[in-house]
Amino acid sequence: MVVHALADASGIPEPTLRLLLAVLAAYPAALVQRALLTPKVGASTRNAVNVVLGLAIASFFCGTDLVHSLATISTTWTLCKLGEVLRVPPKSRWLVAAASFIFNFAYLLIAYYFHASESYDINWTTPQSVLTLRMIGFAFDWADGAKHLATKPPATSRTTSDSGTDVKGAKSAQAKPTAATPPARVVTEDTRVPTAWAGDLSLVHVPSYLETLGFAYFTGSFLVGPQFSFALYRKYLSLDLFATYVPMGAKEAVPVNVPVKTLLKSSAGYAAKTFAKALLYLGVTQVLQMYFTSSVVLAPEFATAPYYERLYLAWWCGKTALTKYVGIWLLTDGSCALSGLSFDGLYPDGQTARWTGLSNIRAWAFESATSLGQIIAHFNINTNHWAKLYLFKRLKFLGNKQLSALGTLSFLAIWHGFHPGYAFAFALEFVDMEAERRLTRTVAPLVKALSASAAGRVLVNVTCWLLTTSALYYAALGFDLLTFQAIWQAFNALYWVGHIAVVVVLLITFIVPGPKRGGVSAAKKTQ
Repeated sequence: MVVHALADASGIPEPTLRLLLAVLAAYPAALVQRALLTPKVGASTRNAVNVVLGLAIASFFCGTDLVHSLATISTTWTLCKLGEVLRVPPKSRWLVAAASFIFNFAYLLIAYYFHASESYDINWTTPQSVLTLRMIGFAFDWADGAKHLATKPPATSRTTSDSGTDVKGAKSAQAKPTAATPPARVVTEDTRVPTAWAGDLSLVHVPSYLETLGFAYFTGSFLVGPQFSFALYRKYLSLDLFATYVPMGAKEAVPVNVPVKTLLKSSAGYAAKTFAKALLYLGVTQVLQMYFTSSVVLAPEFATAPYYERLYLAWWCGKTALTKYVGIWLLTDGSCALSGLSFDGLYPDGQTARWTGLSNIRAWAFESATSLGQIIAHFNINTNHWAKLYLFKRLKFLGNKQLSALGTLSFLAIWHGFHPGYAFAFALEFVDMEAERRLTRTVAPLVKALSASAAGRVLVNVTCWLLTTSALYYAALGFDLLTFQAIWQAFNALYWVGHIAVVVVLLITFIVPGPKRGGVSAAKKTQ
């Protein structure tokens, strides 16, 4: 009743308001969670509190539909536990993971089938889609634990650093780069792997049911993400998360040497700044939606407007479709930092804590991106890490990176729902990325020449930014329109310019040879 009255008073649809209130509730919950991050409190107590808080917020949003998340969590855990109790051979654990994949994905798709409409609906399927990925990853991590059972453990425990090299073991001589061995990849702020996904994420044994509930219902991430591994959650409960970290570009883990209580002080400031950014984005979204909703491109006058005006309106409508996600992700970023879960090591000074471990969006980097590759690196970050780890890399048996990428994007399109707009957007993303990859190589000599002067660099960056955002928002418009009829009407009015442009680019790159692979990368020049 209270939420209904608030919705009437504010003009915000009740499902949207309920989701917003549930996401905001993670902040006071985070204050409780951070207060328990002390050696005096046991891991089981911390987990029990997480379960109670998570179920309370989930119940507020889902109501009686909470039964669906409980059913999928319980079934996934039971499948893995049965595999362990029945002593499934280590090499056959993947069969259990496959069963979990099929069950969770099928459950979600059936839910979509019965609850789908011609608009984007906010209901229990919203957090269920997030949970689907989390439970699939959970089962895969347990299946990956078989490698520790099938082989003898190494003499020294090893983890993986940001650059993918082994750490925390005996030092080995670093091989010098040769003509056959390329130099080690330089790790930057944008390319480093967050703590949430770094290292060995496998689970040798199935966690307890209560631990699994705490992981699944964690207050700052159950509703709209971000994704993270159970390995991170377990380190959070045991406080091991705050004990060591791998500095950016380093090979070995080093101790934090800063008390947890001291580390957490800076998380409050980070959460406050992120919360302020979220409010700004949510406010901007409300203003943009007054003028640039997808209904604009479906209005009769849109098709008769001057073509340049149609392009302008379509650009802003596509941007508005994506901007709404930025605000809500910033809210979850703040609550996860406040709880301490997103601790991501220390900055180079060795004292200041980094709280970007579960950031799902780097707002300024996203807004100023000059390539689609940068967009992927800065938008929906943790879902992209999840997709890379649990889908893309596991499709390597296809023998082709493009096929692996196509398989990954196909899954993500269906994961969003059955609306044609999702398939439209992800198919276009695949083609756009391939066109960008080829075009980057073809125009590398031109970019190198232009970048010799400051004015040329500005020209390159502005041009790349305009092309990148135009391609992104063109696809996002289809994503937001959802139905085939709406997409057909809107893009007929735009003369399918984005599709024609990408075909032309691909044809040019096939006709005009680019420099050899050792040449200058245009993408690097625009970053």
